[in-house]
Amino acid sequence: MRETFGFCISLIDCLGILLAKCLKLD
Repeated sequence: MRETFGFCISLIDCLGILLAKCLKLD
């Protein structure tokens, strides 16, 4: 899993990245 999401430093960071992308798409 870490290999696939190597850019994620932590679960919170992952959620933050996904949230930021969602906001940009909206």
